[in-house]
Amino acid sequence: MSLVCIISNPSIFLNKLTTIGTLQLKNMEISFKPAILSSLKTWEVSNSQLTTPKGETLDLGGVTQAHFVNMPIKRRWIVELKLTTPDDAVTIVCNDTLKGQNRAQCFVLIATVLKSLQVCNPELKIRYGYGRITNYMLACVGLIPVGFGLSFMLDGLANNFDTFPLVMGLGFLLLGAFWIWCISPWKAASMHTPQQLYALLVQQPNVPL
Repeated sequence: MSLVCIISNPSIFLNKLTTIGTLQLKNMEISFKPAILSSLKTWEVSNSQLTTPKGETLDLGGVTQAHFVNMPIKRRWIVELKLTTPDDAVTIVCNDTLKGQNRAQCFVLIATVLKSLQVCNPELKIRYGYGRITNYMLACVGLIPVGFGLSFMLDGLANNFDTFPLVMGLGFLLLGAFWIWCISPWKAASMHTPQQLYALLVQQPNVPL
């Protein structure tokens, strides 16, 4: 018999999940829409097995690489967990508003997967954050205000140290430098075990757990 989960309070459910233990999960189904125009998709977790909406099964104990992203884009958030084995790859993804029900359901699924991984694959290292290429692309956006800043400052220097363009140029330079520093594409992505990542997500205010 399957347990179909559309949960109004994910935190209560996950507290119970911690209490009963991951090994007792039997055919648990979690449904949500991955995008605003998408139909409802149902995932199933049974112990160490993850079944996708297409009916494909992934052994969580065989996962060798994992990547998690929780990224704001304008007024919506992209949540994604990619799980890779030597033979296959599965991506759990949802594009919803910060407090959307589908995003909450997606996090219930991700948290359930993390709980299962704690048992069947506890030493797995999960990369948290953007990929290196994406980070460099985002950092390049900071070069735009840097370019404006240099242009203003050169104009100010060419006009007998005109104060206004010099101040504007400095402001743009600081803005661009701050953006690049926040992205820090030269830093290696943080790596977490399933237990560490779950504990980290629970503490974040933008995560509905």
